[in-house]
Amino acid sequence: MFNDLSLITCSYNTPDILELCLKSFVFHHGPGPHKIIIMENSTNKTTHRLLDHNNISYTVNPGGTHSSSVDICFGLVNTKYTLLIDTDIIFRKNISEPFNVFRNLQLTLFGQIQGDRGGFLLYPRIAPYCCFIDMQNIMNMKINFHHEERIINTNSSGFFKNLPINFEEKSKQYYDVGSVFYEDVKRNHLQIMEWKDIDSYIFHAESLSWAVQSGIDQYVSMGKNRHDNFYNMAKQYKDVDIKNCFEGIMNKISIL
Repeated sequence: MFNDLSLITCSYNTPDILELCLKSFVFHHGPGPHKIIIMENSTNKTTHRLLDHNNISYTVNPGGTHSSSVDICFGLVNTKYTLLIDTDIIFRKNISEPFNVFRNLQLTLFGQIQGDRGGFLLYPRIAPYCCFIDMQNIMNMKINFHHEERIINTNSSGFFKNLPINFEEKSKQYYDVGSVFYEDVKRNHLQIMEWKDIDSYIFHAESLSWAVQSGIDQYVSMGKNRHDNFYNMAKQYKDVDIKNCFEGIMNKISIL
């Protein structure tokens, strides 16, 4: 269906969630095979067994961070466009319509643009849980998803102590995943548009595992609610067969 589009996702020891994500995609888009690049960062074999059983190729980066693994995936892309997704999303319907908008308007980024989280001011970012990317433009401009030096050379404190203050503006805005990428795409004057009705196409569990493990009452409650919604929504996809429905770029080859 999407000859010029590849899916990219980075997984960390969540085979059940990844399986539901893939099943929901097949349910709405047919058996394919669909092009996909899966980076598995965990150090055990649970996700490997799921993917091997369904003849889905993947590559591994044991213990790797999400952002740096996305850059590795970028280097493996052989299609003009990608859809970068988190494993904890469920597709609600066919994405052909927004994909055609993205492609016809010649955008470089098409997704949800966010500037805060939980009351904390974040540097504007393209939400990485589901966004279309024109990889040809990104490669031509040599733009990375992750910029380690910029992260290391900045400091922040408090709730987002692991997230740096905006390096250039020295403001009280913090980088989050996707901020550096958005900043550099914008700096290169490439076209960006917000995907306003994204929630009608996908449901995002929104770090449900982190929310439950945080120990903060409001986040525990939020995580449980989204967890329940995620699995209730997924029931319609439980019998979907994903075997041979995805065509990988690499087959179990470690980049290390």
